[in-house]
Amino acid sequence: MSSLQGLHSHTCFHSRQKHSQPPRASFRSAQFSSGPGKSRQSGLLPQECCPAGHKRGQLQRQHAIGVPKVPFRLPGEPTAQWIDVYNRLYRERVLFMCSPLNDELGNQLIGIMLYLNSEDSTKDLYLYINSQGGEISSGIALYDTMNYVKPPVNTVCVGTAASIAAFVLTGGANGKRLSLSHGRVMIHQPEGGAQGQATEILVETEEVLRLRRRIAEIYAEKTGQPLNRIARDMDRDRFLSAREAKDYGIIDLVAQG
Repeated sequence: MSSLQGLHSHTCFHSRQKHSQPPRASFRSAQFSSGPGKSRQSGLLPQECCPAGHKRGQLQRQHAIGVPKVPFRLPGEPTAQWIDVYNRLYRERVLFMCSPLNDELGNQLIGIMLYLNSEDSTKDLYLYINSQGGEISSGIALYDTMNYVKPPVNTVCVGTAASIAAFVLTGGANGKRLSLSHGRVMIHQPEGGAQGQATEILVETEEVLRLRRRIAEIYAEKTGQPLNRIARDMDRDRFLSAREAKDYGIIDLVAQG
């Protein structure tokens, strides 16, 4: 289980790089995160939090407010241990992208996908998405990994899939991309944030335009829409309801409650 720990954290993303860091393109989007937070609450309650009659350190079902914990018996262990619910779901091949996508979250998702692929390449993976976007490089790396691993990756929009998160949603296995009934999708073009000399800004501008063309081509391949329509719709924020996203070709199914 140690290799599956610590996926979830609050992250924010920045479209402008400073000082000597190389420029990085990111999708424009509101900078707020949702989903599980950083904290990892211990399953061992301190004495002052324990109900009367229980000693310090005794394993309880009650937990401090934070990530919920559930009992799970690890292979080879005689008794169950309390682990957070997300790590329990990872064992069932259920992953979450519920904050703005950056290098840390992207690398953790990639690592878990590769691990689960090596563990059993015959069972599907499920990626639940509720994200306002993030960094384009992380999104493309995640998209490539989804197409590299052998198990089909089911993508599910459970709230909002905006910006690069919409791109990841579209990158799921054909026929296995869906949204809950009130999910929404937003697509738009990438945004650069170059600083420095004029030649450096021109170099990044060319790179952002190249990425824009490539992303539009992938959208066209995955949705079946003409490239000129994709380019036109990406020029500004384009919001789609779950049913509109299905008609557009971004997803294949709308889950009915």
